[in-house]
Amino acid sequence: MVKKRIPSGTFDNDFLKGTVRNYPSLECLTQHQREDLDKRISRLVDFESIAKVPFQVVDYISKWISSKPEFEEKNISDDPEKDRKRKYYFIDPWGGGSMAIVREGNKNGNGLSKSSITEGFNLIVCHSDSPCLRLKPRPIKLEWDPEQRYNYLGVRLSAIAQGGLSVHQWLGQPVRIIGYKESRDGKRRLIEIPGFVPDTSAHIDYRGNQEVNEAFPPEKSLEIITGHTGQEETLKKFGFRSPDDFAQSKFFAVPINNPIPIDEYSWRLLAGYGHDDRSCIYSAVDAIVKTRDPKRTAIVLITDREEIGDDAPSGAQGPFFDRVLDYIIEKEESDKDTEFSEKNRRRILYQSCMLIGDVGIAPSGHDYEQMDVSNSPKLGFGVYIAADDSSSSNTGFISKLKYLAERGTSRGYNLFHQISGNFYNQDKEQVWFRSPEGKDSLYNRISQWAWVGIPCASAHSPSEIICPADELWTSRFYRRFLESDLSI
Repeated sequence: MVKKRIPSGTFDNDFLKGTVRNYPSLECLTQHQREDLDKRISRLVDFESIAKVPFQVVDYISKWISSKPEFEEKNISDDPEKDRKRKYYFIDPWGGGSMAIVREGNKNGNGLSKSSITEGFNLIVCHSDSPCLRLKPRPIKLEWDPEQRYNYLGVRLSAIAQGGLSVHQWLGQPVRIIGYKESRDGKRRLIEIPGFVPDTSAHIDYRGNQEVNEAFPPEKSLEIITGHTGQEETLKKFGFRSPDDFAQSKFFAVPINNPIPIDEYSWRLLAGYGHDDRSCIYSAVDAIVKTRDPKRTAIVLITDREEIGDDAPSGAQGPFFDRVLDYIIEKEESDKDTEFSEKNRRRILYQSCMLIGDVGIAPSGHDYEQMDVSNSPKLGFGVYIAADDSSSSNTGFISKLKYLAERGTSRGYNLFHQISGNFYNQDKEQVWFRSPEGKDSLYNRISQWAWVGIPCASAHSPSEIICPADELWTSRFYRRFLESDLSI
């Protein structure tokens, strides 16, 4: 046998020949299911292309929900005694970037719910905001030095980083400035302006020898050029009379790219801005729309301030969700002609279950040195269930969720899923400490909760990556959860 000669300086990679990267969550689908997936992902792409910022997300979802005749929009200030609807939704009255969708439990022969709200509810919490740039209240920057003004491209708009983004990933990005001005009577005027975040010329760029945070200071780097030559032209384009009008408005700058398939014929991967967390919103809304005969009241809560701490009023620790819960309770009090005590209200939260419907960070090759890759969720292996102590309430609830995924295995109804831990490298990161802020304030009130969602690579970058089949299995898992009774 002739010995194979390997040229000097090369690496014999033949032992990997024939190996392939598998995507079980996609490959297990039948031809009919794949055709349905094609249509489903087209709708997801449409959603993420149109809804770039929180109030656009709520606009899109409210149109989707209201197209179903059984769902009706309610106001948290309405009188629940007159409400006989069992499927309804609320939009927060402050910024319009949060909403709650409610599907009450089963009815008995008298038209009343078989399961009292005091027996708990099933809640999925998602967030409508993604890392982006936020324009400052008075963002217009001008150069007053006559000798220097021709070195600048006109008016620049100052922005600040909102959410956990890396500044250097946004330099050189074409962006869309999206926002609105709101009048005293509450009417809004939508405004969209193209822009660009400039970068340093490569020929004079010596930042490679510096630490990233020093090389890309946000206060100097995050400036947006619009091509306007002066303040007057800028105000005219925005439809403002004075710089003070900016303080009466809200603007975000987001990447202009829309989600695109990496492999458009097999839907293995989908890359784009805002998978965190619009893909989980899509899964959760699709699940509650398709939910049938839930054993308990099912709620999908979409909040708009997760990336900045879920602060009030419409974040997870604000009063919006409390008012929604008050509405449901008062509605049942009216139906049953009774009054719930404070003990009953505490029992509601004690008996309830919650899924944090958020993406899980999946490694993508070069991330492995910074991550605990063995415990991180993987793309293409279905919905992930985080079982780490910092991401779940107790191991018993994880067991219940695993049972939910495997229920009906003998009939072929097993859901593709994976049990994972915290994505941080646990040898380097302190994972036992949790500050009772943001969604944690909700954790502390509900007995059972866990992070469950879609694996996502390159998270918090302008182009995140998911496997569309994982989104399909996530939605199916969410539906099973909303229809189930996993109470303590």
